[in-house]
Order: sequence, then C-alpha cells, then structure tokens
Amino acid sequence: MVVLPDRIVVAANNGLYEIKNKKGRVIVDEKYFHTLAADENNTLVAVADDELYLLFLNDNKWIIEKHKAPVESIQCAYIQTRDSIWLGGYDKIFQAIRARAKDEFSYINHYIPSRFYEPVDIRMINNTLYFFQPSCHYRFEQDTIVSTSEFLPNNGNSGIQIIPNANYTWIKYNQSWESFPMNKDLEQTRIFLNLFTKIKYIHTDSHNNIWLITDNDKLYKIEKPDSAGYKFEELEVYLTHITDGNNDFVNLESSTIGYKENALVFNLSAPFFLKQNATQYTYFVEGLMNDWSRWSHDSKISFPFIPAGDYFLHVKAKNVLGVESKVKTYNFQIQTPFRQTKLFYLLLVLLLGSLVYFFIKYRERNLTKEKEMLSKMVEKRTHEIAKQKEEIEIKNNEITSSIEYAQKIQSAVFPSKEKLDGLLNDYFVFFKPRDIVSGDFYWATKIKNKIVIAAADCTGHGVPGAFMSMLGVSFLNEIVNKDEKLNAAEILNLLRSDVVSTLSQGENGKEARDGIDLALCVFDFQAKTMQFAGAYNPVLLVRNGQIYEYKANRMPVGAFSGPQESFTNHVIDLVPEDKIYLFTDGYADQIGGPEDKKLMIRNFKNLLLEIHKKPMHQQHQTLEKNLINWMGEKPQIDDVLVIGVGV
Repeated sequence: MVVLPDRIVVAANNGLYEIKNKKGRVIVDEKYFHTLAADENNTLVAVADDELYLLFLNDNKWIIEKHKAPVESIQCAYIQTRDSIWLGGYDKIFQAIRARAKDEFSYINHYIPSRFYEPVDIRMINNTLYFFQPSCHYRFEQDTIVSTSEFLPNNGNSGIQIIPNANYTWIKYNQSWESFPMNKDLEQTRIFLNLFTKIKYIHTDSHNNIWLITDNDKLYKIEKPDSAGYKFEELEVYLTHITDGNNDFVNLESSTIGYKENALVFNLSAPFFLKQNATQYTYFVEGLMNDWSRWSHDSKISFPFIPAGDYFLHVKAKNVLGVESKVKTYNFQIQTPFRQTKLFYLLLVLLLGSLVYFFIKYRERNLTKEKEMLSKMVEKRTHEIAKQKEEIEIKNNEITSSIEYAQKIQSAVFPSKEKLDGLLNDYFVFFKPRDIVSGDFYWATKIKNKIVIAAADCTGHGVPGAFMSMLGVSFLNEIVNKDEKLNAAEILNLLRSDVVSTLSQGENGKEARDGIDLALCVFDFQAKTMQFAGAYNPVLLVRNGQIYEYKANRMPVGAFSGPQESFTNHVIDLVPEDKIYLFTDGYADQIGGPEDKKLMIRNFKNLLLEIHKKPMHQQHQTLEKNLINWMGEKPQIDDVLVIGVGV
C-alpha cells in the first residue's frame, strides 16, 4: 500500500487499485502483485509475477509502462530514478537501467553473499543504498554489495522475520522488532509489537502510530504515547524454590547445602500481566561462572554438579515489553565433604606417618641381618674373584705374548724396508694396524725386470685377519715363482682359486665367506708401463695436477655369490713425475672430524692431490698427521694401509 497526497494505491493478489474520495478504482486488473513502491515524485513501480509496471500521474490520469521483470519472485522495489530501479527477491538484487524514457529496461544482477534463502528489502538511508535480510545487512559501495553490521542490535543476533513497507523496513530479532531507518519516536510503541506472535504487515502513519495485521487478518493500532510516555510497573524477579537431584526441596532459609545435595535446580518467577510465557531470565553465579548467561525463557537454572565452596547467585528477568528487573542475589554454600577437610588430611598424615615409622623399623631389623649375611658372602666372593683375576691375568699375558710373537712372524713375512729400497727408488708405505696383528698386508717382489706390488685387506681384524694375510702372502709368492709371465689379472685369478680351494670346507659343509680385497700393480719402469688388477680396491694415478681412478672389479679374491669372471687387466702408460697410490679402505672409513663422520674417499683424493709433489717421506708424514688429527679422541676402527710409488 502507498499513501499519496490525494489517494491510496493498493497492490493485491487480483490487481492494482486506487482509493480516492472514498471510491475505489481498478488500475491494473487480474494480476497478482507482489510489491508496490513510490518515490517522492509519486512515481510508482509495481511487480506482478514476471511483469514490471511503471506508473506516474499526468493530468490526474495514470500513465502506465509495462516491462518484463527479470524473475518472478520480486518482493520489493526502490525507485532511484524513472530510469534506474532496484528490485529485490529471495537472495537476488537486480538494477533495472535504461538509456532513455520508454525504452526497455536492461537488468544487472548484483551478487549478494547470503547464507540463507531469505527475502531482501531495499532502503535508501543517508544517501546510501542498503539491502536488508533478516540474518544480514548489506550496503552498495563502489558498485559492489558488501556486508555491514552498523544496524545490527548490540547482542549481534540475526533476524528471523522481515516486513517491508513504504516508510520502514521492519526486522524481528529474537523477541524484539527494529525499524530501518531508525526513528526514536517509535521506540516506545514498537515494543508492543512483541505481544503479537505472527505479524503479516506493519504500517506507520504520519502521527507515528503503528498499524499491524496479524496472520488471522485482524487489524491492530498501537498509539503513540503522549510526551510523558508509557509508565510500566517495576518488574520483580523471585527465587521460588530450590530442588536437589532427587527433586527434594532444599530449605531456602538455610544458606548451607550438604555436599550430597550439590545437584541443584533454582526455580525463578517474574510475574507480569502480559504474555507471561515470553518473560526471559539471565543469571550469573559468582565463584562458578565468568559472565552472565544468555537470556532464556527457561525459568529453571540447573546445575548437575557444584563443587564445595561459597557462591552468590545473581538473577535478572525481562518481560515481553523489554522491561528488566533489578538484580536479585542469593548466597549459598556447598559444604565440604569430610574427606576434603583439614582434619581428614591431618588424620591421614598421622596414619601414614605411623605406618612408615613401623615399616622403617621392620626394614632396619631385616637389613641388619641381611647386611651380616652379605658381608660374609662378599668376603667369600672377593676371595674367589681375586683368584679368578689372577688366573685371567696369567692367561691374558700368555695370549698377549702369543699375539706379539705372531706379530713378529707377520712382520717377517712382509717385505722389509731393505727389500723395498732395492725394488723401488721413490716410494713410501704408511701402515698402521688397528690391533697388534693386522688383517691388512702389503707385498712386493721382482720378476725379471718387473716389480709387483700389492695392497690387501683380508676378512676380519686382529688374529683372524693376520692368518688370512699369511695365507695371502704365501699364495702370492707361490704363484709368481711358478710362472714369471703372468699379468696382474692372471695373478688375481690364481690367488682367488687358491683361497677358495683352501677355505672351501666351512662349518657344516657351508662355503666360507672369507676373502681378500686388494689392488695389485705390475711395474715395468723400463717400458714405462703399469698393469693393474683389483678386487674391490682401485688404484689412483696423479699426473700433472689431475687424479685418475682405475676401477677394480666388484668381487673379492675368495668365495663370491655372483658369476666367477676373470679379473680385468688394465695396462697404463707411465710418464715421469707420475705418482701411483695403492690403499685399503681403512683410511677413508675412519670416523672423526667435528661431526663424527667418515673421512670419505673424496677427501682422501683431495689430500693426495695436495701432497703429491712433496717427497715421499713427507707424504708419509702428512698422511699420518692428518689421520691423527681427524681421529681426535675417536678409536681407530680399521687397519690402515697406503702405498705411494713415484715414477
């Protein structure tokens, strides 16, 4: 309905009508109109299903423009100008725009970020366009619809109903109604809207009286009060009774409540002559809660468990007209159970202290007896241990003496310095066993005009490795003495055959896994060539500041699960100033350094590059010093062997 200066225009479900001079007349017939709006120039816009009507008076006659609506669910309209009209539906906002009068409208669909399927009402407030939904409000800002909370109530609750009319947008928040734009003259009359449960339409007249229609089509008027305003009697809230978990009444006259009755229900009442069931309550228990509870229609405050202590219950009530009562306070105390009192703890401490005292005395007596028995046993065991220690020392000395003698034998088997000096002009041997005897060994001999050198690492350390090294030296001597024309690879093939045949009968018939990793070189200094064959261990050649690594075969001299292939024979031309290095894995695998890691083959190669131009005896000293510095306080983990030969 729109009220114009000389007439009233009504949109109904069967047409559009005007009432003038107490007479009604049809403007548009047989159309179901959903919305009707007017601007300050008395231009009207009405929407019926999928049709939009633009109406304005000319010589007291209605000029009607008929256009197609964007959708059928348009619920509200706002006329910005005759050529710019805003339309709102369920979660939809359209802007109808046309370039010239009487042209067809084009529609711009503006997205609204709504969470619910709700109607939209459009309102211009302070030259800003607002869109209202029950649950959220929006405004039009820089061609974009953005959410706003400036009109939400202080409690931040969402609305549950929206009723638009010509003057205001009415939104119901929980139990109260708000109008937009705000009007202070309506503050005292709109609270009476709370008396009605289902309102279909709200209208405010020029005197700020409120007219409303309920769902049963009854018309009501709420008159604006005089300047003194409405006077409401003061609301009082009462604590009527208290019940415990067994629904037994608790004495209100006593503020002390037993611990077993700590499941309590406080029953409240706030009598009022209008709509008593709409009264709301809030409470705050000092000592148990941090803040007031939400307003609730429930007049019962239930606590399934309240700990022992002293509490203050504060309660308030609010009637259907929004009148709040004063705060009422009730003090009550939940008794502390005996098991939580100081007396109980004192008795408990005394009892425990007595038990501890008698237990200590009992243990002291038993400990004295046990001490005497232990003293005799210790004396006996001390004598036995001393005797065993003496026997162990004797055996240990015998074993150590045997191992030291074995070391002398092993050293005698290795090439002496005098022999090596006779074979090589420029060389060093850095040999550092982990134990007294070693699993690493070096070997050298001369066959006609050729020098054969080997650096080997046998399975195991100490005595087991030493036995393997003795076998290796013996086999090598036997092989080269039988045939002086063998190359490096053939020597390794024959050595493998001897090792496998000698060690093949392991325990329970199983093949033994003992073997030797070694690098073997045959030097012909006259022809300036070198042959190399290796079992796992490579050989390094340093020439003109570059280091070259010749790979060994990935199989040992011994039993092997893979195919028994011949070792590869590498032939390498030598030039003056070449440096050749044979070595086992002990140097590169040593743990040490600031991070307790292996030295690694990469760092070993870099070290050789740094020192290869030094005299051989200085290279020996540098390798030894570097290893000691790298180890620090860490133990040596393997035998170490490095042989350097200069051309």
